[in-house]
Amino acid sequence: MPYSKPAELTKDAPARPERGLSAPKYILYTLLLLGIVFRGFHFLDNRSLWLDEIYVALNVLSSTFQQLTAPLLEYQQKTPIGFLWMVKFSAILFGDQEQALRLVSLLSGIAALCFFVPVCRHWLRPTGQIVALGIMAVAPPLVYHAVEVKQYSMELLATVLCLWLFVRFNGKEEPRDRILWGMAAAVLWFSYSSVFILTGIGAAVCLHLLYKREWKNLWRTCLPFSIWFFSFALHYALITSKQNSEEWLLYWFRHYNSFMPRWSPDTPQWLIHHLYTMLDYPLGLLWNFNNAENTILRTILKMSFLPIAMLLTGIYAFSKTDKQALLLMVLPFVLTLAASALELYPFLNACWCSCPLLPSC
Repeated sequence: MPYSKPAELTKDAPARPERGLSAPKYILYTLLLLGIVFRGFHFLDNRSLWLDEIYVALNVLSSTFQQLTAPLLEYQQKTPIGFLWMVKFSAILFGDQEQALRLVSLLSGIAALCFFVPVCRHWLRPTGQIVALGIMAVAPPLVYHAVEVKQYSMELLATVLCLWLFVRFNGKEEPRDRILWGMAAAVLWFSYSSVFILTGIGAAVCLHLLYKREWKNLWRTCLPFSIWFFSFALHYALITSKQNSEEWLLYWFRHYNSFMPRWSPDTPQWLIHHLYTMLDYPLGLLWNFNNAENTILRTILKMSFLPIAMLLTGIYAFSKTDKQALLLMVLPFVLTLAASALELYPFLNACWCSCPLLPSC
């Protein structure tokens, strides 16, 4: 739940969250260590590569850095160039073994955990910090993808980094700070989905400043946001525009109902179903104990009333205490839905698929 100072401390609206109020460090560090241990265990266990991992691994090992910039790799793979280059560099350093290929994802997963701590401290009460970091640390999908030769763990890190940079630099007046915030544009080369995150953050900040009529601060945001736009335009010109849509890929996502229906009577049902699915994957909040003998326990663990209640409570609390934060969290979601309706980006498992389908994405 978001935390803000009492309303009587300000004249206009509740103050921004109190950053000094934090959950006990030993709890946060324990959860952080637990998440690292889980990821480290699976990394050392070194499970066999599955089919999609093999496709990425073969491309990395058989291609030069320049060849990895091709719009479409062998085996119909579309993967962020930054991720491919880092995996290639790791394979050069440590050899073409499976753990070397998985090292980038492992480090990305651990880094995402570490940067998530200050993000939680900025917006959440101590209890919320513990719950949020606990979910991040032990959610089965997040642990699984942290040791996979796929870009999904880096996609997560890119999102967390965008939020952390907002926390760190939003509202700063020094040109140096604004330039450093503009460096968030680098994530566009490592994560396809980050375009929605950065656009949502930029729109939330601008709408908030327009509403407050803070024209000077609005003008200051032109520097970092211009850097973001330039990086996106460069990435689009060099890479995205050359990635022609593959009919089989469109068929695949249509077959699995990954695109939101456009203004159809089925749209509400589609949204409810997919929002429910997200609680299981990637959040890992629906525990499937199909073999459990206790039917009541199995049913309770499968039900989603608790995470949904917490989600609605958080939305309501943010709407009362920090509308800019609510916009910042909601707008990337809305933008992804819009791209899905246009069949430019799959919403189902979109944060893991992270594959732009059309040059106009």
